[in-house]
Amino acid sequence: SGLLLLSMNNPVQAQSKEVKDFCKELKGKVYWLKVNVLTVQRELTMLDATNIYPDGNVYYRGTLGDDSDQTQTQNVEEFAATVRQRTKDVPQILQRGARITVDYTSVRKQEVKVGIKGVGKSKGALFFKFEDKEYTLEDLQKALKIAFAESEADLAVTLKMGMSVEEVIAQKGAPKSRVDLGTKTILTYDDMKVTFEDNKLSNVE
Repeated sequence: SGLLLLSMNNPVQAQSKEVKDFCKELKGKVYWLKVNVLTVQRELTMLDATNIYPDGNVYYRGTLGDDSDQTQTQNVEEFAATVRQRTKDVPQILQRGARITVDYTSVRKQEVKVGIKGVGKSKGALFFKFEDKEYTLEDLQKALKIAFAESEADLAVTLKMGMSVEEVIAQKGAPKSRVDLGTKTILTYDDMKVTFEDNKLSNVE
């Protein structure tokens, strides 16, 4: 009975029923990717390397070769090139703009894993990371908007001066890099560099 009390007082899953129910309903839903998703095909397993953070940053991370060979970058092509250089594994990239279907979800402490299927046999998964163990449904929905567009039309981006960092990321997806310099923030994408002053869009290059 002591073990039972311990498990009741310290639940393994801290997430609300609302979050779990929402994740169950995601299966089978169709989205369009706003980020590149990287999967590494190994001899017997798959490495899912795409990690999405609440601030809009995406990190491609994983252990290559032996356990000490941890690699992390915000550039998907750079990670893929490293895989090819150091291993015999095969990197596979589901490109931004690809139409995908949610295959499965897994709700965990401080993260939700979402498995996806692309065209043909292409598959992958994303890890949506959270700072707190008890993240809310609103936290999860905001995170999903960083990576998924609900229609192909939503991939088209309309930026307006004065938009916040969060508003731009919600529209355009996660940047390749983000630099915070006090009152100035710079987001870099493949096709543009976006600058903010006091969290207001001030310049697009």
